[in-house]
Amino acid sequence: MGGVRTRISGFREALERYRIGYVSEDRKQEGLILLHSVRANTSITIWRRLRSFGQWIKGSAEKAAIEPSLRQLDVRAQSLSQSVGTLSGGNQQKVSIAKWLAANVEILIIDEPTVGIDIKTKNALHELIWDLAAKGKSILVISSDMPEVIRLSDRILVMRNHAIVGEVINTHQYEEMSESIMARLS
Repeated sequence: MGGVRTRISGFREALERYRIGYVSEDRKQEGLILLHSVRANTSITIWRRLRSFGQWIKGSAEKAAIEPSLRQLDVRAQSLSQSVGTLSGGNQQKVSIAKWLAANVEILIIDEPTVGIDIKTKNALHELIWDLAAKGKSILVISSDMPEVIRLSDRILVMRNHAIVGEVINTHQYEEMSESIMARLS
């Protein structure tokens, strides 16, 4: 582990200076504005970039900027004006991710990616995370679901009491990896 330590003062600095996005584990309270549309929730991270003269955002520019991300994630909505609160949990999670893809982040932190999502959607989100990584996005997954960690990760950092207590290179062999992770927790 290396690098330069830095303090990030907020969302705007993380996004604009470091190209980092964060998908909250609590999408309903922190990740989305449930009463707002799919369009607004997906484009909120790029409003500053889309503003033209004054404070106006051209609807056509907004739509063009977000549609590729929504298509890539296969978000199922009746329209861009549909309230995000009426979508399934899986589609809400996809919108949470789509807003960061629209912002073209380089690093995406996904906290508990599949909490409250059915098995079929969970598998689809796992595939999506793998696909994003294969396309060059750096993905940091935070999860308390050991099978999910072992399935998704190349490298696993084990934490206890807010500190890293071990690092494991993932072989994707569940029994071996779970024993290795648990050994670092004891």
